[in-house]
Amino acid sequence: MKQRVLRLFPAVALCGALVLLPGCFLLPNDPPVASFTATPSEGTAPLSVAFDASGSYDPDGLVTSYRWSFGDGTSESGMVATHIFAQPGTYTVQLTVEDRRQASSTATATIVARAGTNYAIIIGIAAYARISQLDYTDDDAESVAQRIASLPGWDPDNMALLLNSQATSANFTRLLDALQGGTEDDVLFIFYSGHGNRVEDTNGDEADGYDEVLCFYDVDLRDDTFALLLERLPMRRMAIMIDACYSGGQLNTLGARSSGMGAEDGFLEDLARIPTARPQDLDQLGKALVALSASRFDEVSWEFASLGHGLFAYALLEALDGRADAAGDRDGMTSAEECFAYIGPRVRLLAMTGAVAQNPQMLDLCPGELELAGVP
Repeated sequence: MKQRVLRLFPAVALCGALVLLPGCFLLPNDPPVASFTATPSEGTAPLSVAFDASGSYDPDGLVTSYRWSFGDGTSESGMVATHIFAQPGTYTVQLTVEDRRQASSTATATIVARAGTNYAIIIGIAAYARISQLDYTDDDAESVAQRIASLPGWDPDNMALLLNSQATSANFTRLLDALQGGTEDDVLFIFYSGHGNRVEDTNGDEADGYDEVLCFYDVDLRDDTFALLLERLPMRRMAIMIDACYSGGQLNTLGARSSGMGAEDGFLEDLARIPTARPQDLDQLGKALVALSASRFDEVSWEFASLGHGLFAYALLEALDGRADAAGDRDGMTSAEECFAYIGPRVRLLAMTGAVAQNPQMLDLCPGELELAGVP
């Protein structure tokens, strides 16, 4: 018996040594598979892109390392990453994944950051000649124009400010006509602060039987006409912010009807009906539109003397000073979507202090995020 034990012991010890020797494995190792998404994959610089490598996997284990190379001299690690491509260009992004045995694989994608121009039309009307006056809507517009002009990515030469008697529908239409010479890579920002109203629908395209209008100094601009004016512009990306009654209004002074009107079919819904742009090339996209309103379709919005602004404009100014990005993805860029995420709860809280209700709304037809400006 003792001889048998002595004969078996070396064999057992050798087997244990095979398992314990560094770098020596009894089973083969399959390398991991790298895979990722990039949203969006193209747009106007500065372009913020979200990368997600959660689709990567290891057939016989776990992925333990994710390394990104963004093609502009910068890199990062982690399963998800957000990167800003500050300059126009075509960038090859590479993801390298490793497993616990240091086997690796890579995947690549192309990101196109195009050159484009940011344009802004900012409108504020408090001194009406034909309807009741407002208090702070012209101040709101002036403050928004100053804030936008101070942000990275904006040139005051590409901005227009229409106040009070200058803010006619004819002047607004002329400014839009001047943008016909732009490109699809440009971005248009429109801010309107003034009266709004609801009028009877005359062409039968409204589910609730009413058209929404923006009350310019001279005449009212119907939502149908506004959508058509936007449709014919060459730029694909647009951010529209409306501070007007029943699409984000000021005061209920125009005799507009109150809640209980049926379907929630307001200004944002009409903007959503903008048809896909008629492409000149097959690879062109339709409009990437983000529209924000100051309140619901059946609410008025409010001006507070203690703020010297309307609630929506006050919160927007805060959002654009970097607070929206700080509360969002902190990528150094403020997007229209981040503005809404900040403005919504902020306006609701401000309204509660005055014992009123106001609920901003958003229509988002833009893939990814619509970046407005850099953080100051």
